[in-house]
Amino acid sequence: MTEAELKAKAVEEDSDDDDVPELEEQDAGAAEGAEEGAAAGEEGKQLNRAEKKARKMMQRLGMRPVGGVARVTLKTAGKGGYFAIEGPDVYEKNGTYVIFGEAR
Repeated sequence: MTEAELKAKAVEEDSDDDDVPELEEQDAGAAEGAEEGAAAGEEGKQLNRAEKKARKMMQRLGMRPVGGVARVTLKTAGKGGYFAIEGPDVYEKNGTYVIFGEAR
């Protein structure tokens, strides 16, 4: 066998389809962005820029997230209509509540 044939054979033996590629490390900026996304939208919600700014402002004002809220129902003034928000994100401070979610 020639030298070229030996090299080709060695390359074929080294390249198995069963090999698992190495995992790469995330940089610090990507890790922080992922943590913010997980904290803000645990169910995989996409937040627009205005919602992100509003949530950040709630944190700056000292409002704390309230867990365990499955549904919020709001009664409108007048003809007795109701709005329901399923799976809201609720923030509270001193008896004042801020609710983020889609009202239906």
